Amino acid sequence: MGQIHKLTPLMVKNTNKIGWLADGGGLYLRVRAEGTKTWMYRQTKNKRRIDLTIAPVHTLSLADARKIAADCRLAAFEGRDIRAVLKGDNSDHTFEEAALAIIERRKQSWKSDKTGIKWRRCLMEHAKPLHKKPIDQISIKDVEDVIKPIWYSMNHSARGMRGMIEEAFDLAGALDWRDPDKPNPARWKGGLEYLLPDYKPRVKHHLAMPYVDAPNFYRTLLASKHDTRFALALTILTASRGHMVRHADWREFDLENQLWTIPAARMKKSAADHVIPLTPAMLLLLPTTSSVPAKGLVYPYRGKGFSENAFRSTLKAMKLDYTAHGFRSTFKDWAMDCTGFADEVSELALAHKVGSSVRRAYRRGTGLTVRRKLMQAWCEYLTAS
Repeated sequence: MGQIHKLTPLMVKNTNKIGWLADGGGLYLRVRAEGTKTWMYRQTKNKRRIDLTIAPVHTLSLADARKIAADCRLAAFEGRDIRAVLKGDNSDHTFEEAALAIIERRKQSWKSDKTGIKWRRCLMEHAKPLHKKPIDQISIKDVEDVIKPIWYSMNHSARGMRGMIEEAFDLAGALDWRDPDKPNPARWKGGLEYLLPDYKPRVKHHLAMPYVDAPNFYRTLLASKHDTRFALALTILTASRGHMVRHADWREFDLENQLWTIPAARMKKSAADHVIPLTPAMLLLLPTTSSVPAKGLVYPYRGKGFSENAFRSTLKAMKLDYTAHGFRSTFKDWAMDCTGFADEVSELALAHKVGSSVRRAYRRGTGLTVRRKLMQAWCEYLTAS
């Protein structure tokens, strides 16, 4: 370690030399250009130098700074977090605080209330056994214990929760509530992947109606003139996700140019608006095409639109096991089997990303003209007598 206790109180008081003066054993006196003097502790960990502030010289004597440096050396030897020695408050921060903090920071980017419900259920309910534990003392075994009980029964949620817990620990490190150099106890690669069973449930796809049955179903669907059925019909004709139609607002519609622009904020994992060309068949499904309101839901229900169960209930009443989302697959199968349109066109109609990020950067257009032809062909196929 070399010589320690190189400085004297007089040297500390009188020196004005800008820079770092070593006392030994990791303790330094840092003198800045403005004349301020600060006690610092320097640690080298994994070939990386870490400089940590102890306190200003005017608040801590040389003797007291040496005591703290000795505590830091002991903590490093024992593998403990040196920041806990210096700050004395890391152990006061719990996982619950970290969980609430990450929820607060993430909520600004959520596109629906369902995302918030999912985060709170995972971090505030399933991860509750971690809540009162100091964030810097939680082990990988602690994290395993909260994930494993739902690993088989709710595997998708369990994997999502692991990621959320990992983010909470990362934030705690950024806030200096735990040593950011310590391995994240919720990380998957090189961590939980060896403790949790290698299990992935079989993916259950949305049940899709064969496209040969779709025209007859479409006619049956519109036999009863009800807004829920009209909304489902528009969902099918536009190959949209259900929530796009259920929460559609009149401000999104340009009836003069026959366009429906869904804002990126309402899209799934998209930073761009999605423009859907409207066909005559689609326009017939709108509640009105004259005296269109300036704003408001296109299909209002008790002031807030249909719930996600509305389409499911409609299909159940028709004694069908298919899902509204499954009609996107119906559309895709029809486009592949029955048309000569390029695969990219139907993918764009489904609002899917096509090609690499480089390719997308060079393709600035949305293929609106050719997509209009595709959607017109789809509508003619479904509405043909």
